[in-house]
Amino acid sequence: MKKNTAVAGTLILAAAGLATRLIGFIYRILMSRWIGSEGMGLFGLISPVYGFTFTLCGSGVYMAVSKLVAEARTDREATRLVLPSLLLTVSLSAAAMLSLQFLALPLGTGLLGDVRTVRPLRLISLALPFCAAGNCFKAYFLGVRRMAIPAVSQILEQLARMGVIGGIALLSSPDDLEAACMIVVLGNVAGDLFSCLLTATAYGIVCKKQGKGSSKTPAVPFLAKLLGIAFPLTVNRAIGSGLSGFENIIIPKVLVRSGMSSTAALSAYGELNGMAFPIIFFPTLLTGALSNNLLPIVSSAHASGSYKRLQRAIEQSLRLTLYMGLFFGLLFALGGNWLGRVLYDSASAGHYIVLLSVVCPFFYLQSVLGGLMNGLDLQNDSLVHTVLCDGIRILILLFIVPSYGFNAFIAGLLGTNILLSLLNLRSLLRVAPVRIRVLRLLAPPSPASLRHFLPARSRQNRKG
Repeated sequence: MKKNTAVAGTLILAAAGLATRLIGFIYRILMSRWIGSEGMGLFGLISPVYGFTFTLCGSGVYMAVSKLVAEARTDREATRLVLPSLLLTVSLSAAAMLSLQFLALPLGTGLLGDVRTVRPLRLISLALPFCAAGNCFKAYFLGVRRMAIPAVSQILEQLARMGVIGGIALLSSPDDLEAACMIVVLGNVAGDLFSCLLTATAYGIVCKKQGKGSSKTPAVPFLAKLLGIAFPLTVNRAIGSGLSGFENIIIPKVLVRSGMSSTAALSAYGELNGMAFPIIFFPTLLTGALSNNLLPIVSSAHASGSYKRLQRAIEQSLRLTLYMGLFFGLLFALGGNWLGRVLYDSASAGHYIVLLSVVCPFFYLQSVLGGLMNGLDLQNDSLVHTVLCDGIRILILLFIVPSYGFNAFIAGLLGTNILLSLLNLRSLLRVAPVRIRVLRLLAPPSPASLRHFLPARSRQNRKG
């Protein structure tokens, strides 16, 4: 197997993540200018349904395949693990696609409350098998530490999506909002199809180089092991995705109850979800990379009883996140209105960026706390806390926002994120025998502290 270092793999994925975020950011800006805030709101209603459906049929399998491939004894054994995984996830995604085809009408008119979402829902369901299959191939390459292939596929997928939408936009002028949304959805389907074909081709080349041979891993025991890992991951993610999706879906309805027209409510939702949130969450690229590196650091320190190293990791990660959250929060508070006007030509989007800036430190803290809790096997605690805070936020949306307006939603967002941070921190400190020293957290992070989070070099040696 090709040797690779953890440092090189992390840098490749981080660079690809940055490129993908930047391309996606440009894509969002162009899309918002083409279909407007109401169109962004309409597309935003479809996205949670698609995201939840994919979570049910693909998210847990992705992590399970990556883990099992990494544990395989030989290259050939790792390669043979992909086919049964592919059959499982494609079968699930095909069933989900058919279900979404039949349920699009009641979902669009009932749950989403907009008949214009029915046809886009049916169209976007076609992407499910391609996205699921592509994820299996990506999981394989991640497992064997060939990071460049999934990294390149992420970038090219975004470019294909932009190319299809841009090409159709130049050749045609959709006469209504639903037609414009259909074109955006078609671009997403094309991106998933292209990514699937690219990773499948790369996997085929690997198989051809290895030649023929019989697998020493029986399919049935492997599937049982795969399901044992994937099922709890899928359940956990489905609960979180379902609650988050439901929250997003009811926002326009709640805004209508607060006195907005349905058009204004959908536009406000599009400006919030499709314009403001992508800017606010853009810096999570950094906290996400930090979170991924924290998992092995914290796990090894806790397992070996290196509590000083554990305390240093927790303190330094929290300090870096705190200062990053304060920096970007201040940046968005001062420049949010300017960003809304320049990027989206929308004063309302800029207003939402300014309002959301107060939540930035806690948004970013969740990502890092998640890495710390995963390293200490506290995933169940994290799930319970997330469900509790999501539930509180949904209650605020349903019963307080209609009377007190959108500012009540921002206040609820801030309050529940503070509560989530405190709950996760309490669970963390209950398991990790360390003390959080507030004065040390307030000390500015030094460049030397960043070296602590660079992953150690590691090489995988397998027999071909």
